[in-house]
Amino acid sequence: MKQVIYIALIFLSVNMIFSTKIIARPNGGNSFTYDSDDDDDAANSYDDNNSNYNFDNVSNTDDDDYWNDNNNDNNYSSSGGGSSKGNVFLIFAIFMFFVIAAALNFLKQYAKKKSRKIYANTKPISQPKIVNTSIKPSAVAKTPIKSGVKYLYEIDPNFSKIFFIDFVNLLIISYFKSIGKNTIRNIDPFISQKLHVYANNFAEKFGITNNNDVSVSELVIGALHIKSIQVFQKETAILVSADLNFSLKNKNLITRHIMTSDFTFRRNNSVQTKEPKGGVYELVCPNCGSSLNITDVNICSSCGQRIYSMQFIWCATNIKIKFHNVIKQDSLYYYADEKGTSKQTFTHYLLDKNLLEFIKKYNLSSIETFKTSFTQNVVKPVFLEMYKSWAELKWEKVRHLLSDRLWESNNFWIEAYKHYKVVNKLDKIFINEIEFSNLETDKFFESITVRIFASCIDYVQEIETGKLVAGDNKNFTVFSEYWTFVRRVGIDNSIDKVNVKVCPNCGAVADKIGQSAICEYCNTKISTGEFGWILSAITQDDVYRG
Repeated sequence: MKQVIYIALIFLSVNMIFSTKIIARPNGGNSFTYDSDDDDDAANSYDDNNSNYNFDNVSNTDDDDYWNDNNNDNNYSSSGGGSSKGNVFLIFAIFMFFVIAAALNFLKQYAKKKSRKIYANTKPISQPKIVNTSIKPSAVAKTPIKSGVKYLYEIDPNFSKIFFIDFVNLLIISYFKSIGKNTIRNIDPFISQKLHVYANNFAEKFGITNNNDVSVSELVIGALHIKSIQVFQKETAILVSADLNFSLKNKNLITRHIMTSDFTFRRNNSVQTKEPKGGVYELVCPNCGSSLNITDVNICSSCGQRIYSMQFIWCATNIKIKFHNVIKQDSLYYYADEKGTSKQTFTHYLLDKNLLEFIKKYNLSSIETFKTSFTQNVVKPVFLEMYKSWAELKWEKVRHLLSDRLWESNNFWIEAYKHYKVVNKLDKIFINEIEFSNLETDKFFESITVRIFASCIDYVQEIETGKLVAGDNKNFTVFSEYWTFVRRVGIDNSIDKVNVKVCPNCGAVADKIGQSAICEYCNTKISTGEFGWILSAITQDDVYRG
């Protein structure tokens, strides 16, 4: 009967189709999802592994066997949710589905009862023994030895979720931007043949070649979520869910792609995480640390080392597309209804415990005192300064406050606004409430995630004429987002105060900080979290899963 319920739930979820990411506000703003019932252009919803789009050449069978839903390391308390549009036919179909399923289940149980004596007198079939132990690590028995991040810490005490997610984010961006291009060679050490097959199929389907201007652009990752960590005898596998949003420009046609994908990452258990240097993460040669310039046979041009997948680093061994929707995009800006604002805040089950350990570590007076100080001295000033810079098209003013990947991904939109001579105005912005969602500490980083409830008048207008082209310039939009701040462990023994106007290293006015986040006064890179809290991620409330 459990299988029947699962099938019914899947059937119900068909009506809860994703919606497109809007461009307004940093990191997309509004709802990340797109309701296909609201727009005729959203008809092209499909699964890349479905034969409708000829992406079924990528086999996912091997990696699907890796995961057991009962072993997921997702201990979060949450409630709330949204609603889907129903109709009488759907309700009737579901009712009939359950009636038929119940009848079949009854007949099955009745047949079992009638034949129980026969089965009781039947000897069980003996299972064959595994005699071949010289197989590759990726083909080792499918049953994991242990499940959960704490067991990964046992074999790799340096493992950092923050570090790993930053790597995954950077690799996914590099991967999709390299589809159909020769530059994909430089990430060969990080991806398997399956990902090459998918990239080739995607490039062929959408006309991307190395000799034309068609390419993935304006890519935003709405959320990255570790679904499972499983430790095997010789390797560890991590399943990551990613919500993606990107554009494809082919001649006069612009399409927007909304995608949810599961990526499997594997690494040999003999490999230890190296201490991050010079930034949260960079895709460099895992042997010599130089910028990647890989030859056809996976040899680093700088050190001559041949790079094998999983030998030095995590390797993306599989991609499984869970959802893919393509929408014709008539303009740069469009709005969707806020989807997740009414949901209750996701709170990590260890939040209170971790907060208590944190204040003891830094000799703080109480949890509430820390929360108040962090909210007033870190969250609010960064929030207000960032949105002010966004609405003024002066994104460089917050370079020292953001991680590399967050600043660069949103800089795409700033440049696009400038090109089209429009601006996303965010007038009368107010912070209504801030709730703590998660606090995590590993060997290298401390991470705090808060949910910010805010409101503003959100609209897009032409710069020269002031003409309203999208949004509402009279009524308030109420929204919420999850913001994650990170810093290096041990840099301070108190709560930092983020000064949004100066370099956190030398104290000079933050007016000469380039795109690489290097202060021209002290010649220091300041976006690594080594000088205080930096904003690492903004996740929309309808896709945040902890």
